Amino acid sequence: MKKRGILALVMVVVLVTGLIATACAAPEPAPAPAPAPGGEKPTYDWRLGIIGELPTCIRVRGAEMFVKLVSERSDGRITIGLYPGSLLGDWTVQNELVAEGSLELSMACISPAFDERLNVNCLNYMYFDSESCRDAFMLPNGWLAKMLQPVAADANLKVLYWMHEGWVGVHMTEGHLPRVDTPENWFADTAKMKIRCEPVKTMEKHTEAMGFKGVVLPFSEVYTALQTGTIDGWVGSGMNRAVQYSDVIRYRIEERGKVDAMPLMMNLDLFNSLSAEDQKIVQDAAYEVQEFGFDAIEEDEASYWPEKCKEVGVEVIDLAPAVLAEIIKRDRDIEWNYAEKELIGKEFMDEVRAHAQEPPL
Repeated sequence: MKKRGILALVMVVVLVTGLIATACAAPEPAPAPAPAPGGEKPTYDWRLGIIGELPTCIRVRGAEMFVKLVSERSDGRITIGLYPGSLLGDWTVQNELVAEGSLELSMACISPAFDERLNVNCLNYMYFDSESCRDAFMLPNGWLAKMLQPVAADANLKVLYWMHEGWVGVHMTEGHLPRVDTPENWFADTAKMKIRCEPVKTMEKHTEAMGFKGVVLPFSEVYTALQTGTIDGWVGSGMNRAVQYSDVIRYRIEERGKVDAMPLMMNLDLFNSLSAEDQKIVQDAAYEVQEFGFDAIEEDEASYWPEKCKEVGVEVIDLAPAVLAEIIKRDRDIEWNYAEKELIGKEFMDEVRAHAQEPPL
């Protein structure tokens, strides 16, 4: 009996040990998915986040066109859902989501948090007319876009196209219009006025160069700040914003420091994983949308938006040439020198200076 008991105990121990070893062993890797029957091409279902919600906004119209072209040219294999109005987070959040691959595409400002050289996108007075703006931004050959592409790639972002969203202006409330006839009058008046600038160092320096007292605020707080008199106006945005905010502003000053330029960004790893055929479908559609966007905004700002400003009682005001010349001079001294020393470095600024358009005055 003792021998049989000992033998039974040994067998139990062996059995239990085997079960434990089996339970603790690393699981077998999942088998690789079988190729699609008949060599079918892969399908994709992507999301595109958009900062902005107005149907008339050029970025929304462009994104809708991009989605349609990609779907048609891939025979429906590539579908893209649109999420406008910052539904997937603000511009900084969407930048991070695309970079890490949690979001496939985003139409948003590119964040200089990745690399301070990206601040060059927000630099003022590099170009002064539509042709020079195209030369700067339009991929694949735009000189500024080509500067930014490898920097974006270091953050795992692929810029598919740039959208020109309108020339930046200064928007002021009733009774807060600086005199625009002479530099002396302009700077005497602006020194007494507070305007909002976006939380970007180059735009803070641009505001300083124009002579205003700058107040850094998120754009979501601008409307209330205008209503309460915390600020007298803001710098930034195309003419469409003047119409949208016409119940709290009365003047738009055409200082035209830069255009609001918005890139369509894609996760770079995702783009690189596509077949050559699908890469071409995506990139060709992007270039087509880019061309549409530049044509459409130039036409809109030449006629459509000025007429809308008249309808809602917003006066569009041009600066006297001498005033604009002095602002440009001060801006290139204050903003450009700050950008070179503190943000983007001499190498980038040397390239900017080599390509920048001469002031048309």
